[in-house]
Amino acid sequence: IIKVETKNKVVTCTHTSLVVIYDNLILSQKVKTVITLVVST
Repeated sequence: IIKVETKNKVVTCTHTSLVVIYDNLILSQKVKTVITLVVST
């Protein structure tokens, strides 16, 4: 399990699924970039 924590959000990636938890934030380009990096890793 890969867990990436930032000031505003937590991105957790498992071998089969990707779960992203936001703290009342709207999806932004930075978040999309983080997700892409995590998934491709």
